[in-house]
Amino acid sequence: PVIVSFAGNPTSLDTMNGPTSSDLTWETTDASEIQLWDLDAMGLPANMIYSSTDAAVVAMGSYTVSPTATTTYRLLALNPAGAQVEADVTIIVDGAAVTAFTASPADILMGQTTTLTWTTDRADTVRIDPQPVEMIVGGFVDISTTGTPLMPGPTPTDAVTLTFPTGFAFPFDGTDRAEVQVANAGYLNFDTTASVSASNDPIPSTGTPNGGLIAPFWDYLQPSMTGEIFYELKTDPMRGDYLVIQWSHYEFNFSSRNPADLNFQVWLWANGDVDFHYATMTSAPDSFSGCDYAEGSSATIGWENVAGDAGTEILNNSCSGGLSGLGLRFHFALPTSGSVNATLFNTTTYTLTASNANGTDTATTTVNVWPDLSQNNWTFTASSTAVQEGEIITFTWDVPGGTSAQLYETAPGGMPTPVSGCSSTGTTNTSGTCDVTAGTAGQYTYELRVSNPLSTGSQTITVDVFPVLAIQSLTASPEFVYGPGNQRTQICWTGTGGDSAELRKDGIPIDISMLNPNNDCYTDNAVSATSNYVFILIDTVNGRQVSATVTVYYNAASVDSLTASQTQILPGGTSTISWSTSNATSVTVTPPPPSVQEISPGFQSIVGQAGTTRLSLSSNDYGKALVTFPSGFTFPYYGTDRTKIQVHADGLVSFGMDGSGFGNDPIPSTSAPNGGVIAPFWDDLDASDPLDPMNMASNVYWRHEFGTGGNPDRLIVEWNDVRKWGTSCSLNFQLVLLSTGAFEMHYGTMSCPTQADADGASASIGYENDDGTLGYALTYNSAVPGGLSNRSWLYNPVIPASGSFDATPSETTTYEVCATGNGYTDCKTVTVVVVHPGDVLVSEFMANPIGVPDADGEWVELTNVTGYDIDLGGFVLADADPMNPDTYTITGPLTIPAGGTVVLGRNADSAVNDGVPVDQAYGTAFALANSADEILLSWQGTEIDRVEYDTAAGWTIDPGVANSVDPNLLRPGDPTVNDSGWCQAVTPYGTQGNLGTPNAANDVSCRILSATVTPGLAIPDDSGSATTCGAVGAVSATLTLPPPLDPMATIGDVDVGVTISHTWNSDLDIFLEYDDGSGNPVCVELSTDNGSSGDGYIGVVFDDEAMATIAGAPTGVLSGRYQPEAPLNVLDGLPTTGTWTLWVSDDAFGDTGTLDEFSVTVTMQ
Repeated sequence: PVIVSFAGNPTSLDTMNGPTSSDLTWETTDASEIQLWDLDAMGLPANMIYSSTDAAVVAMGSYTVSPTATTTYRLLALNPAGAQVEADVTIIVDGAAVTAFTASPADILMGQTTTLTWTTDRADTVRIDPQPVEMIVGGFVDISTTGTPLMPGPTPTDAVTLTFPTGFAFPFDGTDRAEVQVANAGYLNFDTTASVSASNDPIPSTGTPNGGLIAPFWDYLQPSMTGEIFYELKTDPMRGDYLVIQWSHYEFNFSSRNPADLNFQVWLWANGDVDFHYATMTSAPDSFSGCDYAEGSSATIGWENVAGDAGTEILNNSCSGGLSGLGLRFHFALPTSGSVNATLFNTTTYTLTASNANGTDTATTTVNVWPDLSQNNWTFTASSTAVQEGEIITFTWDVPGGTSAQLYETAPGGMPTPVSGCSSTGTTNTSGTCDVTAGTAGQYTYELRVSNPLSTGSQTITVDVFPVLAIQSLTASPEFVYGPGNQRTQICWTGTGGDSAELRKDGIPIDISMLNPNNDCYTDNAVSATSNYVFILIDTVNGRQVSATVTVYYNAASVDSLTASQTQILPGGTSTISWSTSNATSVTVTPPPPSVQEISPGFQSIVGQAGTTRLSLSSNDYGKALVTFPSGFTFPYYGTDRTKIQVHADGLVSFGMDGSGFGNDPIPSTSAPNGGVIAPFWDDLDASDPLDPMNMASNVYWRHEFGTGGNPDRLIVEWNDVRKWGTSCSLNFQLVLLSTGAFEMHYGTMSCPTQADADGASASIGYENDDGTLGYALTYNSAVPGGLSNRSWLYNPVIPASGSFDATPSETTTYEVCATGNGYTDCKTVTVVVVHPGDVLVSEFMANPIGVPDADGEWVELTNVTGYDIDLGGFVLADADPMNPDTYTITGPLTIPAGGTVVLGRNADSAVNDGVPVDQAYGTAFALANSADEILLSWQGTEIDRVEYDTAAGWTIDPGVANSVDPNLLRPGDPTVNDSGWCQAVTPYGTQGNLGTPNAANDVSCRILSATVTPGLAIPDDSGSATTCGAVGAVSATLTLPPPLDPMATIGDVDVGVTISHTWNSDLDIFLEYDDGSGNPVCVELSTDNGSSGDGYIGVVFDDEAMATIAGAPTGVLSGRYQPEAPLNVLDGLPTTGTWTLWVSDDAFGDTGTLDEFSVTVTMQ
């Protein structure tokens, strides 16, 4: 059984004034009997006061009770199996009652005081949460000359016990206190035996110290040379006795916080109230918080009870804004009816709790605290305060505590006028932004006027509007000049608003004083290098200027030619990319040509040869040594001629000066070392000589060799018999730098106890550019297949000014060549199209036209399903007749655009072929039979697409009706080889009644059925967890699909669309039920408890072929396609004519939603 609800109305009774009775009501499910019991003081059933087995009463009923004392009632719900559940409700009799609780005024400015007033009935105690705290100014009364001194000791952890004067007691946390521990650290503790902690904690806190704390300034404090603690009992004629405890001339225990002078008091009132008062509070500044330490940046101010689980914290390690002269009063002693003052800085809702032995009652009142907007504690900004006529000025404001804002404009000599559309409103905050178009020249004042219920404020911004000063154009003609010697160019400009101008060439002024500053030209006959010309248009009256720059390139780099020997190839085909450039200091090719190839083994040790130098490394573990190249040898690398390298012990060289550390990085990588890196074997290596007893010599060498016989100079670096750190490896490898910019990596014996270590399992091999953004890696932390021993590789990262390479792209690729030189970069591109089978598809054909002869009216449509143009020149259209095939070779060029179509036909004359837009006629070379034939499309011997139609095999070839591919099946790489995706056209063309869409989008698919309903059903909250279709409490929507053209068609694929508005996605259980009429409906779990706290399924499609799974759906609004939790392919092969039902349940409390839309899309087999 389940108790849905059990309640009393009312739950509080008054034996004197009424009401004196309460109605107990209940609702249950799956119960056969209910019982009502009252409970004793131990919470156990005492008397059964009512029971029933009446089904209607058990399901929903009520019973009236009139207790004379507070009583708890229990409802038991039972079923025949002996199971029972219970629920309780308490009826309070003569409990305390709050009859009034108000705040006056209910709206105040920050820092002002309101009066809380209340009356109660039958209350023994009252409590207000949060505790009212009243700010008092000027309450500090110095007792250092009249009070009794206390002497705790000199350190922050010293304290002394103060026994209260005779006749004075302080009520705190339910106990009248007669003594208190007074700590140098700035707090009182009613546990006088507790250890002192100068390290302040938040309040309240159950951490030590405990015992009940009152902390006016808890920090690392100690008495200064004149510091002391005093106490004195005083009497106020209106409020009674109070005990003053004063910390006088205290300082911090840390010299960095001093000099400090801290003077503060605690007043303990006999009625239980507590005051904090502060006199002079000064100290050194706290650089971290931005205020002085004396403001509380490292202190705690507040109080907590004995257990440390309740209290009021005013401040903890934060800036108070200044304590000097401030007073705070904590109101503890609250009468059952009365009033108290509270000083507030934030809008606060107070809760008054009145209690007696029979029960409690509560009431609330809210005090709205508003900032004083006249203090300009809000922001108002302008995007610019100096603009030109017609420019946009964006004003932005944010007014915490403001309820309205309006922008006013004062034009020169005018009056403030509201700016249309530049206002905002809010309940507790207003903010906004607006754009204002600058008017005619002059000085404008913009004023934002703001308000809230208690205050108003305004801020102004002055904006200077100037006449337009602008350069419309700055040109150089010609922009590119070529030497040798001085060349000529003309610099021309047009501008507005200038009264003078300057022209500078590479920073050097040119005299143009005789030229029109707003429209003129200057001829320079001495261009001998790339130069920047800066034109400055000046408004001397208003002190403004604008500038523009144009560059004239002298002998600029250019890509003179870029060609591909074949612009269209088959997969595996080759095209030679060739280029030539002029005046280039560097050339890049993207994607880059192959830069590495394995060559014949070339390791020949240089150790012991004349001219070989043994390097002295800064550390044989991770150190390095600088090698300056011999005179005449340079190494061109990424556009710079290098003259030195850093050789690292860890198997790499770098052209920068930074180090590498112990471990290798991926290549390329922006991590150090930078400046360009070449790594033949970068690992954590030990390059020391094991035969050197002092471990000073390294096993790293270098030498320079002059080239002979036309070969380039070489600089060789060899790591000879080095080890992977901590192993007995023997690693021997070389880096050979060639003066051409190429380099070689040679490997001799490479052996380790674990051979993979010697083959690169933890090494980086490759190279990268200066900033580590480009490069090539032969391996990274992976053993090189076949190992490294006795192998060599040639690397050639430098692209020549003119060159070529053979490209074998697997996909269509655009190659870009860029030449850089003399401050200019020129680029050209060429594209190599890779044609795959299925890239061009036979998408429609007319085999049997009506009204025109076949010899004129037959046609075949081809569709390019790729994202790039394809030239059909050389493609072959044929049939499969082995004895006498029809064959037509398309004459090129005939471009079929990306996503576009081309129509081939018997006759290209639209006047005789019934209006077919034939792009190329094949005449008698190719024909289509009316009942069975083949359409084969091939290129260079590779079949691109094939269609085989045959009425005997199920095809329908009706007179005058073209056959077209389902447009949803026109996909790259998916040749249309059978009839599964073919439909009969329904769109007429021409004048003879033929149906088809030549050179236009194919008709809507005949293989897809779809239907949508929009039920708008509310989903009941917490209707129960569902594990299958038809769960109790679930809502459902039903639809059927339109009948298919083929009555025998079956389901080949199902997609289910849902839109559900809901505020907590994981509450939802979603199931799909399909009933094909066979008596065995199929239920598919789409989604249960997914999407966490996201808000709704908006346009979600459940699709077996989706990339993402609904079980892994992220938090947030769900949209897009997801695999369902159970596959929909269990429906494949069933007929399409059944009924589809979506079931949706909500299995948790607190969030609701609606089923907005449900759709089913079926692709038929």
